Amino acid sequence: MAFIEFAIMKQLSNEPWLCPEDECSGCGACCAVCEKSAITMQENREGFRYPQIDRNICISCGACSKVCHALNPPELHSRQDSVFAAWASNPAFRNNSASGGIASILADHIISTGGVATGVVFDKDFSVVMELLDSQEDIGRSRGSKYVEVIMDGIHAKVKEALKNGQRVIFIGSPCQVASILCTLGDRLRKNLITCDLICHGIPSSGAWRHYFARLRNLFPNRTISDFLFRDIKHQRTMPILCFSDDSIMKLPHNLNSFTRAFLKNYSLRPVCYQCRYSQLQRVGDFSIGDFWGIEKQKGFSRIREGISFLSVNTAKGKSLLDEVGGGIASVPEALEFAVPGNEHLCHSCAKPEGRDRFYRDFFAMNEAELIRKYHLYPTLIESLLTLPQRVIRRIARMIFR
Repeated sequence: MAFIEFAIMKQLSNEPWLCPEDECSGCGACCAVCEKSAITMQENREGFRYPQIDRNICISCGACSKVCHALNPPELHSRQDSVFAAWASNPAFRNNSASGGIASILADHIISTGGVATGVVFDKDFSVVMELLDSQEDIGRSRGSKYVEVIMDGIHAKVKEALKNGQRVIFIGSPCQVASILCTLGDRLRKNLITCDLICHGIPSSGAWRHYFARLRNLFPNRTISDFLFRDIKHQRTMPILCFSDDSIMKLPHNLNSFTRAFLKNYSLRPVCYQCRYSQLQRVGDFSIGDFWGIEKQKGFSRIREGISFLSVNTAKGKSLLDEVGGGIASVPEALEFAVPGNEHLCHSCAKPEGRDRFYRDFFAMNEAELIRKYHLYPTLIESLLTLPQRVIRRIARMIFR
């Protein structure tokens, strides 16, 4: 029986219903609405979080199926004439952001006018969690890409409470996370909610991240890791950087970088990411943002080193907020067609590589060298050259072009 037919039958019968693993995004909306706390998020063998029902507590009210975005997908929007290459006018926002700092500017504006914003941060154990932010200091903690499954425990209830209190909330997350929050709210509460979906590559598991980070800590037993950057923001490259409590940093060499390399090569993504219903031009959020890859190819565009955001304004509510922000965001109108080649996930999901089904078994069993060798997680020639010191790059360039 087709998945959607099965799901509808479950919903109509008021039975407790949970997604099969290849449909579930791990958003936790079903947990958030269960008044009996009969549903909890549990890690599977790959380290991904999935909901599990305690049948001894469940009263078969069917609330979980009613808020599942796989069963009840929200409305998608299309304003293809409202696409921009954009960046935060304030360099303090731009220079510490993975792209052009647009998410930080939007969040800061909402907070400065009495609202709150969601953000993804590391907790004290370096798990990646979503929190409700109410200060500019909190925004700083949430800057930077985090290529890990986000733990959303409690966020649905916190967003709902803020909206009930009359606050504006800007929810910033992956498209499936945006869909999840929309499905838990009625029309009245959505009035003060602004949503911003991120152009998403997919997510590795939180269990895999925990395992990998433990490896890194074991390599530096006498040093305290204070932060982990998935990207070299200064040079706009996906090169992880370890930050230590003594203010020193270390750019991770490729032989310690299996986690990010596996992510970029699609081995470690959640099963649903290979068939994501939100990887399309019609978007679920009031805004869509991401890196504007390819903008450097446009003649005369010279700001690429500081990062440029793709910004799509998808609804009238999004347009209204952009007007409020005004000069806080600098932008240049662009044709959507220009953005698509460098942002393939605007149109389609990641391809599932051969070997994906056995990858996680090997990830937890092998060391870095074995994993990199088996799955060919080596850098490309260009990536290798970019890691060379600038003086070496200049010397090579002179040899080539003299």
